Amino acid sequence: MSKLNYFFGVITLSTLCFSCGGANIGESLETKTPEQQAKEKMNAGDYQGAVDLLEPLAESEPEVYSRLPLLAAAYLAVAGIDLISMLKNQLSAGSGSSVFAQVGSFLPSGYNRSDVDTVKTGVDRLKRIPENLRGSEGDPEYGESALFQLILYEAVYSSMLVNLFIDIDINGDIDLSKLEEITIEDVRNILSSLESAQNNAEGSSATSEAIGETLNEIEATEGADDREKLINYVGSS
Repeated sequence: MSKLNYFFGVITLSTLCFSCGGANIGESLETKTPEQQAKEKMNAGDYQGAVDLLEPLAESEPEVYSRLPLLAAAYLAVAGIDLISMLKNQLSAGSGSSVFAQVGSFLPSGYNRSDVDTVKTGVDRLKRIPENLRGSEGDPEYGESALFQLILYEAVYSSMLVNLFIDIDINGDIDLSKLEEITIEDVRNILSSLESAQNNAEGSSATSEAIGETLNEIEATEGADDREKLINYVGSS
């Protein structure tokens, strides 16, 4: 089984094995669904191709929510996120590391603001799925995987945005001077995304506690406002 097959199996999307179930191995693209074609593109490493295939359909058929988890996964893959490694490691409270540090260890090197925006687009696509259809009590086909992805991707977005303002110097030491460039809007986006992830993770105590622990520590950090508190918190972590 390929790594991407493993990923889609974990988040309970349908299998990527297109020759299963009596399908003809030589079956043409014309007889495959857009979702099947998109999965093939992702298996081949053509993540942008999967986005280009599914995004127009998401716009023209907004009520077809089942394809949105796959589209969101494609957006994160375009941004260079190592989904496999992240899925194998759950966020944990009491680890001594903030959510930013835990997620940050799986982020790609050298990413930029455009990559952060791409992850945000993936999050936004998942949020198009009505809340009552997400989770174990939601749609039996994709509800649980959609909620799991949303929690994880919101944490990824917040962590990417924070780490965008942290540099590593030539000696491997952390240079926090760039943090002064962070705007109040960035801080609001970071905190609101974490708060949303925590709320969505209420049924998963370990994940909810890990995110809540980081939020509480930021709130308890000295500072005149949220921006100053976040800067001081990251600087002391």
